[in-house]
Formats: sequence, C-alpha cells, structure tokens
Amino acid sequence: NLMASVIEKLPAELLEKHAQLLFLPLVLQIVNDDSNECREAVSRCIILLLTRSSVEVLQSLHDYTVRWSKNPGPLRTASLQVFGIFLESCPDYIIGNGLVTPWIGSLQRLLQETDTDWEVSYFSLKCIEKMAKCSGLEISKEAGLWACIVDRLVDAHPWIKLASSRIVQKLFVS
Repeated sequence: NLMASVIEKLPAELLEKHAQLLFLPLVLQIVNDDSNECREAVSRCIILLLTRSSVEVLQSLHDYTVRWSKNPGPLRTASLQVFGIFLESCPDYIIGNGLVTPWIGSLQRLLQETDTDWEVSYFSLKCIEKMAKCSGLEISKEAGLWACIVDRLVDAHPWIKLASSRIVQKLFVS
C-alpha cells in the first residue's frame, strides 16, 4: 500500500526517472511472495506504475520483460506474469506497437515445449487469455496457437486444463 501511494503521488518526471528502480523490486516481489494478497497488491502497484509511465519508459520495461522471457526458470515465469500485467494495464501500447504477433509466437513455442514447468504453461495460457480480451481477432487466426491450447486441455495439471478450457470456451462463445 505504501508503494502504491508513492507511485501514485510522485511527480511524473520523478517517476519517469526512477521507474526502473521501482519496477525491478516489484517484479521480484510478485514472483517470490507466497501471499496471494501481497502478489495482488504488487500487481496493482505495477499496473499503476505502467499507467503513469511514458511510452519510452514502457518500452524500456517491456524490453526487460522480453529479455527475461528468453531465460529458462524463474525469469521466464516472471516475464509471463509481467507481460500479463502489461496486457491488463496498457493494451493500446501492446497492440499499437505491434507486440502481439511476436508474443504469440513466443507463447506458442513455450506451450509446445514438453519439458517446461507447469507455471510456464499456466502463465502462457493466462497471457493468451488476456490477449484474447484485448485483440481476439488476431488470436483467433493463429491455428498453431490454437492447436497448442487444445493440446493443453488434457494436461495433467488442473490449472492448465482450466485455463485452456476458458480460452476455448471464449472462442466458441464469440
């Protein structure tokens, strides 16, 4: 709550100058905290930080997210969680800068890997679900991605099954 107040009340130019200084510890907290309530509060802080940031700062923070997504392990999981937050808070930035297509390819590759951690698959599906809310038309045309989503309907992990079934249901409803 203190961080949210600081982010909310800092003057814009000061927030721009220190956005990375605030962003990185928040991301670490969202990945490492055991409390769901704390992770939700940190997510709200990151959303607030992103919505108050300029395009240049958003690009910088997005670049971190892309770099993290290329590393296996906790960094990849963090990148997927942060990209989901980007989709929630700045869908116009993601869509307007043509970032949906590269992320679709990346998410498809992650879902095709058989040795990935269940969290990577789950957060990949959560990103796809959030993308569908923002840009459903682009996702509905991705046959390879849909094949990966359908394959995950029979995954051993129940959260993965549930996330993939929600995505498929939204396609049928639309």
